[in-house]
Formats: sequence, C-alpha cells, structure tokens
Amino acid sequence: MRFADTRTGAVLPKARLRPGASVTVPFSGYYDIPGRYVKAVTAAVSVVNPTTSGTLAVAMPTAPTKRAVIVNFAAGRSSSSSTVLPVSNGQTVLTNNSPGTIDLVLDVTGYYLGNNPQEVAGAFGRIEPVRLLDTRAGNGAPRTRVAPGGTVAVTLAGRGTIPRTGVAAVTAAVSVVAPTGTGTLSLAAADAPGRRAVVLNFTAGRSITTTANLPLSPGGRVLLTNTSNGTLDLVADATGWFLAGRAGGRGTYEPIDPARLLDTRTGNGIPKLRIPARASVLAYLPGRGGIPPAGVATVTAGVSVVAPAAGGTLVVTPHLAPDRDPRDGPLDPVTILQFTAGQSFSGSALLPIGAGSGVVLTNRSAGPIDLVVDAYGYTLLNGRGGLPYGWNAPDPLGDMITGLTDVSCDLPVGPDQRIHHVCTVVAQGGGAVEYDNGVATRFDNIPARSVGCGPSCIAIGDGVWSQFDGERWTDPEELPGGLTYDQIDCWNSAHCLAVSAAKYANYDTGWFDLWRGPDTFQARSAGVITDMSCGLYDDNCLAAGTRRSAAGTVGTVTLISKGTAVSPALVVSDLGGLEAVSCVSARPRGEFCVATGTVVSATTGAPTNRSFATYLVDGVWTLPTVLDSRIGRIRDISCAATNFCTAVDERAGVTIFDGSDWGTPTFLGVQNGPGAHAVHCSTSGQACAVINGNDDTITTSVWPY
Repeated sequence: MRFADTRTGAVLPKARLRPGASVTVPFSGYYDIPGRYVKAVTAAVSVVNPTTSGTLAVAMPTAPTKRAVIVNFAAGRSSSSSTVLPVSNGQTVLTNNSPGTIDLVLDVTGYYLGNNPQEVAGAFGRIEPVRLLDTRAGNGAPRTRVAPGGTVAVTLAGRGTIPRTGVAAVTAAVSVVAPTGTGTLSLAAADAPGRRAVVLNFTAGRSITTTANLPLSPGGRVLLTNTSNGTLDLVADATGWFLAGRAGGRGTYEPIDPARLLDTRTGNGIPKLRIPARASVLAYLPGRGGIPPAGVATVTAGVSVVAPAAGGTLVVTPHLAPDRDPRDGPLDPVTILQFTAGQSFSGSALLPIGAGSGVVLTNRSAGPIDLVVDAYGYTLLNGRGGLPYGWNAPDPLGDMITGLTDVSCDLPVGPDQRIHHVCTVVAQGGGAVEYDNGVATRFDNIPARSVGCGPSCIAIGDGVWSQFDGERWTDPEELPGGLTYDQIDCWNSAHCLAVSAAKYANYDTGWFDLWRGPDTFQARSAGVITDMSCGLYDDNCLAAGTRRSAAGTVGTVTLISKGTAVSPALVVSDLGGLEAVSCVSARPRGEFCVATGTVVSATTGAPTNRSFATYLVDGVWTLPTVLDSRIGRIRDISCAATNFCTAVDERAGVTIFDGSDWGTPTFLGVQNGPGAHAVHCSTSGQACAVINGNDDTITTSVWPY
C-alpha cells in the first residue's frame, strides 16, 4: 500500500528532502501496523527525481548516526529498492546523502515481529545498522576487488550484535560498488553453494544497492558471487537477523534453499512469453520450492526484469487481498523495480501473497519484458505458533460434553501475540467446547448440530442458532422458517451458509445483518444435500448431494453464488452419491475441490464399504475413482490447500491426500461405534482437528509444509 509520499504530504511533510537532511517516518498506529512488537517494516522505497547522484540511508531514531545505505541513485533518474527498515519506538529515520534534493515514496508491504514475551523461530532481531562487509577496507573479506566469477564468503553470525548461534538469516543492504563489467550478484548459504538466487543486476560504472535476507549456513556464513566479466567491490550493512528454526508465528520469517519459481523465457511458473506493455501476470508461489501452500504473507525473492524493450517500472499487488471490502477500491500497487530500455535489472523484493495464493506483477512500460523470480524465503501470515507437528494423542472431552457432532478451527493471534490453534466443538447435549492449544473451556445452552468459524463462530441446532462474539455465545434465536439445518460453513466473519437436505439460508452481517431464506434446492436435479463447502472465489459455496432414481444413485454438486443456488445441479459421479466435499480458493478460474462418497453396488444398489473421490481442477470435474480398500467410508473431508486434504472415515481412520495420492489411514480413538466423526483444517495453515463421537475425543495436529 502507498504509505508515505513527500510529493503529496501523505504521512511525511509535503516538501523535497534537502541535501544531507533526515526525515523521521512514523509507522506505529498507521493503517494495520501494530503498535507493539514490530521491529522492522518491509517497504519499497523510491527516490524520485533526484537533482544529483547520491545514496539514501536508514537508521533507528535511537542511533541516528549508525546508518545503512538502502538506495543508490543517479541525477535525474528515479530509483527504487525493496528494503527492511529497522523500527525503534515505532519509527525509522531516512537520510539523503547527496548534495541535491529528492522526493521520497514508501510503499509498505508488511512487517516483522520480534522480542515477543515468548520468542518463536523466525522472529526478527533488530540491531543498530552495522557495516559487516566492505572489500574496499578489508572489512569482513580481504581488501581486494572481487574478480570476474569470484565468490566472497562472509561470516555474519557473531559479529556486530548478531548472535554467534541460532541465526537463520541476516537482513542487510548489499551494494555493488564501481563495477567494471555488466552482470549479476547472486547469494547462497555457505553449505549450499550451488543453490543461488540472483539479487542484483548491475551495469558497468554504476553502483547499485538492494536489501536482502542473507541465508546463513550452520557456521553463520553466506556466499556472494560476482557473475560478470569485470571486477567490483562489495559492501553490506546489516540491520537485523532472524531466529533459526521452523518459523512458528505471525510475521516470522524462514529462509529456503533458493528456487527459481518464475521464468517467462522458459515457461517456468507461467506460459513462455514476454510480458506485453502494460500487461500483468499472476504467479502462484506458495506450495512450490519449499514455500508453504497456505498461511504465507510475503515471499522474499530476487526479481529480475530481463531485456526490457522500453524503460519503466515493475509493480506488484497481492492476488485477492484477504478480508478487503471491494467497496474500498483496488489496492495501491507497490513499485519494486525501475528499469531502462535494453538493460536487465534485478533487486531483492518482498512479494505480497494474497488470499488467492498468488502475486500479480505488472509491466508498467511501453514495451515487452521477461521476468525471472528466484525465491529464497517467506514470511508467515498467521503461522503455526510453535505447535508440534503430527497428530497429538486423542484428548477426551466426555467429562464436559458428550455426543460430539462437529468441529471448526482457526489460527488466531492470541493476547500473547502468538498463534493459537483454536477449535470449537459442538455436541448433541447442547453444549460447546472451545479447545485452545489443548485447553478446553465449556459453554452451555449452545445449538448442537453444526458449527462454522470464520473467524467468529456460528452454531446451529434444531431450528435455532447462536453466535460467539469472542467472549460469550449469544442466546439461541430461531432460524429462518424455524427449520432444522444440518450443516453450516462460514467463509469470513460476516458470511455463512446453512443447508438442510433440501433447503438453504444465507447469513450476511456484512451487508444485511440478517438471515436470508429459506430457499429450496431443485430436488429433481440436486437430490438430497449431504454436505457443502464455502470460501470459494467470489464468495461462492458448493453443495454436494445424492440423487436416487430407478436408473441408479449419482452424486451431484450445486453452486451457490452470493447466497443464491445456481441450477440445475451437475452430476459428477455415477459410482454413488456424494457425502462430503471440501474446496480451496487457489486460482482465479475454477476452484480446487475434493468430493467423496460411498460406492454403490451396480447389481444390488446397496452401499459397499469402499469410498470414491472426484476432483474439481481448473473448472472440470474428474471421473470418480475408487480409493484404497484400507480407507473406509469417508464421513468428512477438509482441505487446507490444493495439496493437503484430510479425510475421516466411519472407522475413525484419518487419511491425508497430498493433491496426487492418498496416504495410509491413521486410526484415532475408538474405531467402531455409531458416533459421528468430523474433521476441519484451517486454510491459514495446516492445522487440523478430528472429533470422534464414539469416545468423545478430539485429536489435533499441525503439519509441516
């Protein structure tokens, strides 16, 4: 988002920055930036229309003379750099190191948290800027220019105020100074020299700077390689570091082995084509190259504009901004690169990932370009909060509620600023339990049939409903028509859909603050509705059904668009009716869905003990396939991502589908009995919960990506 602009007076005074002058940028309390625990802000910083050449430096207000150079600029040429700005007391200081005047523009893309009451892996450790590499002075490396093709190994851990151990990456402004040739600068951890990410393109005679999160080997070293035919000097000013370990909380960072996830020259990531003038491309980065498929706020990458036919800028926006009201208008694009005709240009950038799991990159120039993206880290949107991986032991809830019927989970940020795995369980007895990181709290007089959380919760029972406001459940109220609905699902805090065998009702607090309905499915086409899944692209839901006739039993799906069923229903299975469905909004055309059912005997018409599955991919349903005999009749399924779905069968067997293959069932709790089984996985991270109605237990899990 556009945060500050000295040309308009947004946040900063409306005045050009004078020679040698500094400006304090306040972040705390602006827009959605928290006032506590924020130790750095990620932003694209642009120096606009400088009258002379120079540099832009950053410092903390508590140590204004300890600076790091973040932008190199030339007279008359605007320059941009994606950078990490260290924050102290909610502020940072920018200084114009030139004899001329400049304008400043800041587009904020996110922030890093650190110094929490309980530190988690991936948390940011802010330091006063310190120069840890300067080949001109022999600081951090021999006092010599880096030769063509040469590599400099720099030890960063244990220097300045960076710890000696437990450091995953160091944030630093890296400068190529006075290069004699044209080429690129790449980085790699010292223990993986063959896995490099290009972070800078440079031309002969022109110094240039970018900010990068430098991945460290276990010994605390990073490799910087000059891939040009000339010599150069290198300078690196560190501004912070990241705690090693599996990132576990909101705003925490984890480096990955550099991976090329986009190259328009080869067709990697998107079709092989040059991006036309003024055109945009959508790149899906989560779920690839070691990046989690869900729960990612930004991807840190080296972005290269290759062989541009004209000068211009490259701007980015997230694909489908989460929880953004369309009435607020489009997001402001963030400029991450400025380039000139015929000159390839690279820089390190923080690419914002939207609710659609992608980033939109736009060529704002009059000619075509090629694009290359080398990812080398990511920041979590919500995260795992340090929770252990895999299934925990089943936890009995029978002394609090019995006859469990449904569960819905979320990964909110708690008062302790850590991620919590919170699940709401309802039961036939009319009560509910909030299960927060293993701590259960009972609530009485709650409808008991189904519950949906998004992130506030709504529970439905026999003709009534109740809503959880974060502290208490409201008194039960009558549902539309006084009908009993079997399922409810919510795709955000304002929109839910309830369905019964033949009817549906839509709850909308965002626009109408009321229930609408009931409306009736077309029974002849839809059959009996058995399950549904919401949160699809453009606020759509999908209802699964079973239709029986003399010709046999088939499975149907009905699209419910903005609270209205689209008819007729579509038949997607001739093996039997559908009993469970789950969808993930992962692409702009077509959704990813998995629907399951029980195979019906072609001779007797009776249900067998085998399950089948069919999949919606890019708008087309696949032919149903019979699953392994070890998987029983599936009762429920929940997908957190296109490559992570969890199903629970009638024998309390839990099976994970990775987008290609079904795994082997894991049995949780008592296997045989009439009790209900349900599963729910949060789409903001691979955290799941399974309830077993046979023994009234809940089993939770967090899975590695």
